Amino acid sequence: MGKTIYKKTGIPWLPEMPSHWEVRRLKYIAKIKNGMDCDKDNGGDIPVYGSGGIFARTKKPMYDKPSVLLGRKGTIDKPQLVTEPFWVVDTAFWTIVNPEISIPAFFYYLCCQIRFRYYSTNTVLPSMTQTDLYQVKLPVPPLAEQRAIARYLDDKTGKIDRFVGLKVRLVSSLKAYRQAIINRKLVGIGDEVKIKYCVTKVGAGVTPTGGAMVYKSSGVIFLRSQNVHNDGLRLGGVAHITEETHHNMKGSKVLKGDVLINLTGASVGRCFVFGSDDEANVNQHVCILRPAQDKILPLFLMFQLQSDKVQNEIAMVEGASREGLSNMALKNYFIYAPPIEEQRKIARYLTDKTGKIDSLIACTETKIRLMKAYKGALILGAVSGKNISL
Repeated sequence: MGKTIYKKTGIPWLPEMPSHWEVRRLKYIAKIKNGMDCDKDNGGDIPVYGSGGIFARTKKPMYDKPSVLLGRKGTIDKPQLVTEPFWVVDTAFWTIVNPEISIPAFFYYLCCQIRFRYYSTNTVLPSMTQTDLYQVKLPVPPLAEQRAIARYLDDKTGKIDRFVGLKVRLVSSLKAYRQAIINRKLVGIGDEVKIKYCVTKVGAGVTPTGGAMVYKSSGVIFLRSQNVHNDGLRLGGVAHITEETHHNMKGSKVLKGDVLINLTGASVGRCFVFGSDDEANVNQHVCILRPAQDKILPLFLMFQLQSDKVQNEIAMVEGASREGLSNMALKNYFIYAPPIEEQRKIARYLTDKTGKIDSLIACTETKIRLMKAYKGALILGAVSGKNISL
């Protein structure tokens, strides 16, 4: 077989492609159709899709042939290949692929390369329009090559997906095991007392005037909910504020030994101890609990906040309120307050046990990220006509 000759494409993510391939706008490859509402959960077995995937069932399909679903609003960057009868609601588009130009499986892999965020019309709730999608340029090989590439990618990505699935389940099991260790160690260990009697401060911060526009690349660490996790403070890409802003927000200065807990959103209840001597501050989504050192140790308080005893209460409040967890509710939760020396022993034990589990989780999650990145690179190489032997 001779050496493949490539030509320029004019496609941002694909500088060149095999010379015998064509560039077509999406409007010539597939017809985009709107989703609509339906009678859901009526005893049917037809999957109902939104932009984020299956979320209900119905009796009657909208379409009964293979199709690629594209997000219209919300989750716009996750194309879905559907090969069985389905229904689509109005948060997503569905497509009818032109059989003379492409096949659904290959078209799906092409759509995985579209830079959807570039075309998005709304930053609060990302949205796509048919007009913008129709103008997207894509590489189109001969049908025989499309089928061969699709078979190759189905095989390779299927193996990757199975590997990732196993690792995801492992992470879930490790997290459950971690939680069980904390719960078992913190049962019946003394009298209960409200948090407010064990701390000297309960309070959240604020967003500086000007919001993200005043964030700096260096300066005083400014912690937000995305930085606070149960296994540590993640400071990669952390925001910073100036010394002046920090001084003006002195009520939410963070001290070494403070326990930080998230108050809102999907991360509500995540908490960890701030163990650094560095200057730091928090925004309104993070609450500072400052332990009274003669009553409760920071790590011991942190583990109690992570236990099901407290997390279940947080979940009940979060489920009933759109405002999330309040300082008032938090400081009135009951926790155990055994003698300091017993607290120290328990905290040391849990730090050792959870630290080992957290290391395993981190290692496994790294493998998941690497495999997902490899999958993306594999698809890109294949639909570019490179890195593949058909």
